[in-house]
Amino acid sequence: MESESQSQRCAEDWRRWKAQGSRQQRVDYWNDVICQAVLDVDMTMQEPPVGGGLFRGSISSLNQVGARFVNFRSSGHEVTRTPRQVGRTDGGYLMVSLQYRGQSRLTQNRSDVVLNSGDVGIVDSGLPFSLFFPQEVDRRIVMLPKSLLAARTRSLANWRGPVRIASDFVLTPLIAHTLRMLTERAQPLTDSHAHLLLESVADYVASCLSQQPGAQGAAAIARARYEAVLRHVAQHIADVELDAGGAAAAAGMSVRTLHRLFERYADCSFEQHVIRERLHLARRGLAAGRHASVSAAAFAAGFNDLSHFTRRFRASFGISPSSLLSGGREDEG
Repeated sequence: MESESQSQRCAEDWRRWKAQGSRQQRVDYWNDVICQAVLDVDMTMQEPPVGGGLFRGSISSLNQVGARFVNFRSSGHEVTRTPRQVGRTDGGYLMVSLQYRGQSRLTQNRSDVVLNSGDVGIVDSGLPFSLFFPQEVDRRIVMLPKSLLAARTRSLANWRGPVRIASDFVLTPLIAHTLRMLTERAQPLTDSHAHLLLESVADYVASCLSQQPGAQGAAAIARARYEAVLRHVAQHIADVELDAGGAAAAAGMSVRTLHRLFERYADCSFEQHVIRERLHLARRGLAAGRHASVSAAAFAAGFNDLSHFTRRFRASFGISPSSLLSGGREDEG
């Protein structure tokens, strides 16, 4: 049976486990794996597993940018986080999980919710809880630091969990897509990109928590959708095709709604925001000596018209872009 020291690591330092061995070995091993890969809990296996045969389970986990990203599939079982475990380990996370396949029952604070395929569930790691999987289950999990929610919502102070975000809720497709981007990686994510996606999860979660009784939901959702657009812009700022239509579609809204959000929260239009961000990106690159010419800096920042870039740069910063080139060299292109 594979031991902890034999867990495989990929380029991003993912750790991977697969239950093997006899029946009891698999149960003991899976209990240890969950504690290492997700959170300190106790595991109980169904008797016998749905479909018969031995317990089956595989899991991968990655710690990055202060969060933990988990992808797992297993036979039916139950896990419990006891008051003792809460007291001896870090409870500074929300477990945000996408129910990819199967069904789950989340119980916390004497209430429970049932997640079906496509739903998203949230429990607080700082309180006891139990998770029951009656059949084979496939989940995507982000252990979200509560610190990211401090400035976004006050709902954590009176946690009523667990929370179910239904698959047909307006933000659920966005949450699910972001969770899968963080936990199913066709290509590695840099820390900066992982952080942007994690911030998006925090925005979505804050909006959903604001829907709980006593919260101001509409304003929080609007703010979260606006911030989702800002993050899309930040991720695609160098793309010359970046426009309001694409940003609105990525955030699950109409172009008209996008413009209304900028009227409400920004001191400029969407187009002005993009220009401003591109100018700052180009200025940082020139000042750091990362570009051999003004044209290279302009194109790397998403501009496709050099004269337009030079004119806007001078108007914004009061200097020409060529003056920032190393040694004061003038651009010849």
